[in-house]
Amino acid sequence: MKPRILLAALTVASALAGGLLLYRAGDQNESIPVALTLSPMRLESPAFGQSKQIPSRYTCDGEDVLPPINLIKVPEDAVSLAIIVDDPDAPAGTFTHWTAWNIPADVTAIREGEPPPGVQGLTGFARVGWGGPCPPQGSHRYFFKAYALDTLLDLAEGASVAELEAAMSGHIKDKAGLIGLYERQR
Repeated sequence: MKPRILLAALTVASALAGGLLLYRAGDQNESIPVALTLSPMRLESPAFGQSKQIPSRYTCDGEDVLPPINLIKVPEDAVSLAIIVDDPDAPAGTFTHWTAWNIPADVTAIREGEPPPGVQGLTGFARVGWGGPCPPQGSHRYFFKAYALDTLLDLAEGASVAELEAAMSGHIKDKAGLIGLYERQR
């Protein structure tokens, strides 16, 4: 195999094994892959694995508490972190379940039910703070996306995900993602 082809194959295989395929909402009706990366930064949850079922405890069928999240290998020169959790499978377009920013860059673990220090934004439920998975029908994908930033963001509590994404533009040093699945327990 030619070196260039081998390198490309290893790059894709490593990224897929690490579960680092991130998505960004396109228009209101689709998700578009934006990055396949070999970033050392990782986002994991001890509550569920990559592309695995999110336990009902963290959803509208349970206690609707924020799941535990671990942030691994955040760049040493990062100033802050931001997190976006959304559902690209929602009937009306991508639905925001949680946003948080100005999280200190040295935060390595977010404890179950305890938002980290920082600022939280408005969800699709029209409230600030975590709003767990609650799909109206079928299984949905929930994208947990962490961003290491080179600055603190000048955004007030309750800002929208669009405002957060605009403020982060040009300031992302690294990113990581985790996808969880959930279907209502009826």
